Amino acid sequence: MLGCVGAVVATQRASLAALSSENEALEAELAPLRALAGVDSLQDAAAALEERRDVLAALSGSRGEGSALLFAVGGAVPTATWLTDLSWDGSNVRVVANSFDTMGGADLMDGLRATGCFADVTLGSMDTPEPGGPRRFTISAQDAPETCGVTRGPALRPFTPPHDPRRGPADANRPPLLRWQPDLYRVIALVPGKEATLRDPDGRRHTLTSGGMLGNPAGKVTFITDTAVILSVDEMVDAANDLVVSRIVELPLDAED
Repeated sequence: MLGCVGAVVATQRASLAALSSENEALEAELAPLRALAGVDSLQDAAAALEERRDVLAALSGSRGEGSALLFAVGGAVPTATWLTDLSWDGSNVRVVANSFDTMGGADLMDGLRATGCFADVTLGSMDTPEPGGPRRFTISAQDAPETCGVTRGPALRPFTPPHDPRRGPADANRPPLLRWQPDLYRVIALVPGKEATLRDPDGRRHTLTSGGMLGNPAGKVTFITDTAVILSVDEMVDAANDLVVSRIVELPLDAED
């Protein structure tokens, strides 16, 4: 009988020794974490984490306008597009994103509008930093905290032109540079940053300057590179709900001309 009791005691002592060893190992692991958090006990650590969680919740709510806007930007990023820079100066948001598809930038613009948190969403630039790499978009917008969170509707695709380009001009009385779909103009010469020479479907030549308008629907010439004319085209698809759909049009220099 005593032998059995001794065996049990020995087993318990061995278990206690093992537990003590595990506790010491855990304490060694927790020490740097406690030092980093500035607390001395697990209870204090839990309290500190709870406090941080409350702070984050406040920032993402109505008391943290900036964070709410930044969270809204994150939710507006479409698939296959990723953010590389994001800033807010108190009234304006600047977003830099990458995508291998020009529609990625247009979809991001639509996504920002759909959150209800932004107004005057515009394309600032589009370029390809590395040959064969993704396109980089710079988009700016004004914050609209009074409507933030009031979703205006989903981004609508595909973009629907107001007329079938196969039928020619929608209105022959419009100026030649505002008569056809942007895609129907051919770029035959470029002066980077300044102007481009285009040929319309009737074969006539026109000079287009950076910042000007082109096409039907009209798109703004965001900038002119040494290889292409970049347009940002917006179409009002639901005036009652103020729904606008964007697309980015890249008109490359026609090497065959």
